[in-house]
Amino acid sequence: MHKWLRQFRFELDMILRRPSIIALPFLFGALLWWSLSRIKPTDHLFSEAYSYYSMLHTMSLGLVMLLGILTIRRDVRRPSYEWSAGLPVSYGTIISAKYMAGLLYFTSYTVLAGGIYFWFSSQQVTSQITMQYTMFFTANFEVSYAVTLALAMLLAICIPNRIVYLIGFCAWMFGTFFMEIFILERFSLDILRTFHLSQLFVGSGNYTDTWGLVLAKDELHSSHLFVLAFTLMLLVIGVTVLQQLRPSKHRRRTWGLGICSVMLAAAVFVPYAMIWQGLNKMDKNRLADPSLYKLENIQFDRQPEIYGVKDYDIRLQKLKDDTLQAEVTMNIPADDLVGKTELPLTLNRMFQIRHVKVNGQEVTVKRQGEKLSLELSQVVTDPLKVEMSYSGKVLDYSKTSRGTGRYYAFVKGEDVFLPGYLAWYPIPGDQPIYLRDQDGIELGSIFTNLGFPRSDFKLTLSGFEKPLYTSLTEITRESGEQVYSGEVHDGVTLFGGELEELEQGTTPLHVVYTPYSKVWTEQIVQRINELDQYFNAWLPTDARKVKQLLFVPYQNYNHPDTENNAYVLNYISVDQEYMSQIIVNRMLVGTRLGDYLIDDVQGDIRMQLRALLWYVYYCENGLLNEEKNINGYMISELYARDWDKDEKELGIQMRKQVDEAVKLGKYDQIKKLLKHFYVQGLEIPIGLDQEASGLEQNRPIPYSAWEEQWKKVMGE
Repeated sequence: MHKWLRQFRFELDMILRRPSIIALPFLFGALLWWSLSRIKPTDHLFSEAYSYYSMLHTMSLGLVMLLGILTIRRDVRRPSYEWSAGLPVSYGTIISAKYMAGLLYFTSYTVLAGGIYFWFSSQQVTSQITMQYTMFFTANFEVSYAVTLALAMLLAICIPNRIVYLIGFCAWMFGTFFMEIFILERFSLDILRTFHLSQLFVGSGNYTDTWGLVLAKDELHSSHLFVLAFTLMLLVIGVTVLQQLRPSKHRRRTWGLGICSVMLAAAVFVPYAMIWQGLNKMDKNRLADPSLYKLENIQFDRQPEIYGVKDYDIRLQKLKDDTLQAEVTMNIPADDLVGKTELPLTLNRMFQIRHVKVNGQEVTVKRQGEKLSLELSQVVTDPLKVEMSYSGKVLDYSKTSRGTGRYYAFVKGEDVFLPGYLAWYPIPGDQPIYLRDQDGIELGSIFTNLGFPRSDFKLTLSGFEKPLYTSLTEITRESGEQVYSGEVHDGVTLFGGELEELEQGTTPLHVVYTPYSKVWTEQIVQRINELDQYFNAWLPTDARKVKQLLFVPYQNYNHPDTENNAYVLNYISVDQEYMSQIIVNRMLVGTRLGDYLIDDVQGDIRMQLRALLWYVYYCENGLLNEEKNINGYMISELYARDWDKDEKELGIQMRKQVDEAVKLGKYDQIKKLLKHFYVQGLEIPIGLDQEASGLEQNRPIPYSAWEEQWKKVMGE
C-alpha cells in the first residue's frame, strides 16, 4: 500500500505540475456558470442546462482522452524509460495509480458541474428535487470520465507510436458524435447507448423534468454498472498487455484476472440487455400481429365508425407492483346497434380481460390485439349495459425508424402517463390504436381521427401514492381515493408524478405544472388573468370552454391542445404573450379544428368574428401597430388576400367597417355587436352539423347576418 500511495502522489504531482492543467477546471466551471446564468427564470432550467452540460461535457472528454494517452506515453511507453521496467513496482500499481490520479483530477470537473447546477436549481425548486437532478448530472459525468480515461490509457498501451494521438482523437469522435448520429439515431440501436462515451449526449428523453429521469432510472443504473465493469476490464487488459513485456512469474495470475474481468463485464451486461429485451418485446409482438392496420391503408381524414356511449363508470386501482385493475360499466343506447349480434370495442393489448357481462350475462369475447368483439346472445333491440373487468401492467415502449425510442405510456410507482388515445379503457368500434409501416410502429392518433363519443364520465382512482390529474373536473380527493366526473368527447388522459398545483383562487383555471416550470407558469397565468378580466367585462365568459391548464412537457404526448375542458401544453413556449393569447382564445371560443370544412366565407364568418374579438382588444390597448399581431395567428383572417375561401375579401371589409367605427369611438357598439354573435357560439369543431359535433351552438353564421346586425347596432 505504501508503494501505491507514493506512486499515486508522484502521478498526481506530474499532472498538476503545469499551471495550464490546474486552470482548465476553473475555465470549465466558468463556462458552465456563464451558460446557466444566461438561462432566464421563465425558461425551463433543466432542459436548458441539459443542452449546455451535454455539449461541454462531450468536449471535455477530448481532454480526458488526451491526458490519458499522455500519462502512459510519459514513461510507460517511452523508449528512454525502458529501464523503469526493472524497478520493483508492478504494472498493476503503476497503471492503477495513474488512473486514480487522472480520475481524481477530472472529478474536480464533476464537482464543479454538480455544484453549479445545485446553486442555480436551488433558486427555483426544493432541495430534494435539486439533489435528484444534481446527482443525475454528477453520476453521468463521473462514469463518462471513468471509461474514457481507461480507454485512452489502453490505446496508449497497445499503440506505442505517436499515431495513437490520431487514433485517440478518432476514438473520441466515434464514441460521441459519430455514434450518436450514424449508429444510434440512424439505425435506432438504443441498446448500444451504454457504449456511448458521453452518457449525457444520448439522453434526449431527459430534456424535461416530466418523467425523464424516472423512465431512464433502471436503464441508467444497469448501464452505469456495466460501464464501470467495462472500465475495470480495460484497465486489467492494459496491465495484462504490459506484463507480457517483461519476465514475470505472475503471468497465469495476470491472464486469469484478465479473463475474469471480461467475464464480469459480460455478466453485468446481461441485466442491461434484458431491460432492452423487455422493452422491445411488445414492439415485436405488435409487428407480428397480422390484424394490425397498415399505415398505407389508412385514410388520414376518415371519420371512425363508432356508436354512442351514454356514460362510463370506471374504477381504476393500482396495486403495489404497479399492476392496474379496472372495473368498467358502460351504458350503450341501442340507436346505432339495432340488428347487430356483435359489439365491437377497442382496448389496449397491455390489459388482460378477466370477465365481461352484457345486461348481466357473461358473454364470449373474441380478441386480436386491440380489437374486441363481444358475442351477444340476441339481436340488439334495447340499450346495453356492459360490465368489464381487466388488469395489466403498463410500460409501452416503441422503437423508431430514426433516433431513440419512445415511451407511449407507463405506470411506474407514482409516475403515470396514460393517454386516452391508447385505449386504456374500452372505446367503441374497431379503431387503429397502432399502425404498422415499413420502419416499425406508429401511433394511430398521429395519422387518423379516433372516435370518442360524447359521454358522461365518472372515474374513481385508488392505490396511487400521489394525486393524478386529468382533463375532467375533480369531485373529491380523500383517503387515497380521487373521483373525477364530467363530459368526455376527446378521451381521458391520466398524468401523475412530480407535478404541482397553483393555489386555487389566483386564476379562473385549475393549473398543474412541473417543478421547473413554476416561474413560467405563474407569469403566463398572470397574463391570462389580465386578458380574462378584459374580455369578462363585455362578454359572458362564465361558460368557459377551458377550465384547466395542464402544463406537462413531454415530447411523446400526441394530442390536440385541448382535451375536454383542459388545455394540455406539452411543450415549452418561449413567447409567453402569444401562448397566453392562444389559451385565452380557447377559453373564449373553443376549438377551430373544423375550419377546413368552411368552403365559402359568404356562408360562414365565424373565423372572422373570432378574429374581430382580438382585433378590438389590440385597437383598444394600442397594440395594433405591432407587426406580429397584424400578421399573426389571432387576426390573420382580417388581412388575408387572394384567399380562395374568401374571394370577395369579406374579412378585410369587416375589418375596415370596424376601423371606421373605432375612429368614431364606437367601442361600446362594436362590443355589443360582437357579443350578439358570441352568444350564438363561435366554436368550430370537426363536423359542422349540430348532431355530429354534439354542440347546441355549432351553427354557421352567414355574412348576411353580419350586415343585418351591423345596421341595427350602428345604423346606416
